[in-house]
Amino acid sequence: MADRPHLRISPESIVSRNTDFEGGGSTYRRNDYHAHGQSLINGLRSINQRLQTTRDVVKDRAFLEIKLAPGEKIKDRYENLKNNAQITVLDVINESTGYGVIKKDDMPYLDSRLCSYAETEEHTGKSYFSFVEELNNIDGLEKLSPRLRNLIEDTITGNIEVTIESFSNLPREALEFGFVEQCKNLLGDNGKINSSYIHTSGSVVVEVEANQEGITLLIQNFDSIRSMDVSPKIVLPMSQPHAEDIQTLNLKDIEGDAKVCIFDSGTVEGNQYFDPFIIDRINAINANGFNTFHGSFVASRVIFRENVEDQLATGELTPHVKILDIRVFGLDSSGKTIGLSESELINLIKQTVRDYYQEIKVYNLSLGFVDPVTDETSLSDFQVTRIAAQIDAISKEKDVLFIISAGNINSLYQKMTYAPYPNYFSDEATRILPPGESFLGITVGSVSTKTENGALGGLNHPSPFSRRGPGAFGTLKPEVVADGGNVTANGNPDQRLYSVALGENPGDLSYNVGTSFAAPLVSSYAAELFDKISDASANLVKGLLLHFSSHPNEMQTYGRDEKLEHIGFGVPNLNYCLESLKSKATYIYEGSVPQQTYVKIPFWVPPILANDTTRSDRKKLKLRVTLVWNPITDRRKREDYSLIHMNMNLFKIGDNGQEREVRIPLSQLLEPSFKMKFFPVVRMEKDFERSFSGGLWSIQLRMSSRWDVPEDYEQDFAILISVEDPQDTIDVYEEIINEVGIRYQPLLHVR
Repeated sequence: MADRPHLRISPESIVSRNTDFEGGGSTYRRNDYHAHGQSLINGLRSINQRLQTTRDVVKDRAFLEIKLAPGEKIKDRYENLKNNAQITVLDVINESTGYGVIKKDDMPYLDSRLCSYAETEEHTGKSYFSFVEELNNIDGLEKLSPRLRNLIEDTITGNIEVTIESFSNLPREALEFGFVEQCKNLLGDNGKINSSYIHTSGSVVVEVEANQEGITLLIQNFDSIRSMDVSPKIVLPMSQPHAEDIQTLNLKDIEGDAKVCIFDSGTVEGNQYFDPFIIDRINAINANGFNTFHGSFVASRVIFRENVEDQLATGELTPHVKILDIRVFGLDSSGKTIGLSESELINLIKQTVRDYYQEIKVYNLSLGFVDPVTDETSLSDFQVTRIAAQIDAISKEKDVLFIISAGNINSLYQKMTYAPYPNYFSDEATRILPPGESFLGITVGSVSTKTENGALGGLNHPSPFSRRGPGAFGTLKPEVVADGGNVTANGNPDQRLYSVALGENPGDLSYNVGTSFAAPLVSSYAAELFDKISDASANLVKGLLLHFSSHPNEMQTYGRDEKLEHIGFGVPNLNYCLESLKSKATYIYEGSVPQQTYVKIPFWVPPILANDTTRSDRKKLKLRVTLVWNPITDRRKREDYSLIHMNMNLFKIGDNGQEREVRIPLSQLLEPSFKMKFFPVVRMEKDFERSFSGGLWSIQLRMSSRWDVPEDYEQDFAILISVEDPQDTIDVYEEIINEVGIRYQPLLHVR
């Protein structure tokens, strides 16, 4: 057991009480309710007429566009639409526009209600319908992404790889069979289906190769199609690898049972340094050959971590983690790297997690998706990608943690012809690659831990190739960074700057750079935490890694102000994750918050921090709090992707001995504090100088939600609270143990 295990707060000390919030609504006023009602009736009847003539496989419901009046918001009116118009909102287009569905059998009822609204003297139902501006059929062209529309307008020849996604409200027979079959029938000789699956949102996703005529036929005749886009391209980041021979090494016995699943290019069977630690090898791609350099490098970083060179000096290798090795990249007949499609990878991830989640809690993705047209990031600020949404859904369902690389800037030196390092990061094209925008995973960037004359990146600065944040909707990405190497200013190779790992062949020592090789270090740390902390949740392990990350001192000289965009919370410290320090004691609590409830979490601040008069420095107490939760997510809601927010308030004991709430604006918090509405991580750091006393302080939590969250839903969370002496002289941990230690249980039980 650790000398100073973190202190687990007892559930018996938590205080809950109901909130007193009440909801409300309003009626939209119009000058002419009759004309407005007639307009809605005409729109509904046009939708009904379209339903009679469509070639869609779905005949029992109509998909429609709902536009609300100026100032009205879909998220405020969706329940009214559902209860009074029988229209279910499926997708949000913008604040006042959405796509919805109405059953064919409900259309006569809505028609009669709209007639009453338009024709009766009192305009019956005006509070239910006056806020609706228009009901329309959906323009098929609006379902095409701008990229795909441009390709069609350019009248290109040949087939385009296209991803089709249905609306999420389909009958079971259409969901499981009919939608895909209808795509096949409508395409005919104009294309073919490559793969399909049912997304976590309830939609059907179909990947096809089709020509211009086939795409046009689909969009004109298939109303239950929600969107069509050019299929994203999976990339395996690769620079010029370097390798050299090493002497035979002894392998130490592995301690513990930590495991990581790796989706990559695989490893070679027969490597005596890898084989003992590989649970299984699974080949998930049909290929003519395989290049296992990248997969072997990633595997080495997971198993043996970053200090392989130091281990070579001792003649012994220390393994930390076992791996499940899943190959998703290969080579075609010409030797070109090929990978699974987005649909194939999503299907594989879902099946793998459901097969292994009880045994393996950490899944490493050192890969990304780019726009096939521009070869730049396919990240969007309007909607998370399908694969990021699927990762979030399966993470919540099975309580697992995905570690994802931020991606590399492959056009680094080309960008430097237009802007010097690090100014080229002002280009939006340097942002992270999907699925790095995942809300529940951890995205990892790279930091340069080596420098030499001629190096481009400074020591402990962001690696020049490491993609930056923010993620979708301005969220914090990457959350952490780890060693991924450095490069030269002139582009010439210099392996002294590179990351190091064991190679694909026994006796190889390999050198390379990339966020691909930073992510597996964090995966390895996460797996050890899951192994050493009994029944740890993904929220807790994620919280530990983020809470105990910090910015290197050298970041003060970095050439851009937007430090959080590059390194997030900083470099994680595994040792700090496992035990407290003398001057820095950490409390931990895992629980859940019901709706309409305050949950108050108490923690002890030793009085000596406030009462010591011998200090010359004014700073007496540093408080660091990290809150992590796994919200319900729904990519159909666009910017409202996360449906749950956790409101956090601090209560301190004032110098008069009374409890009072501390309101701290973000501008008054220490770096790298971060909070953003509905993003499921909050980190707060604050120095206290005066007007406080020791005693029982507390954090109060309250859940807020939007859209369709069940009334009985409770949000799981993990919170970490560190009470620190800024001068690093007082044994805060010992003070807590002596004063109130009986209230707390040690967190860590080493197996």
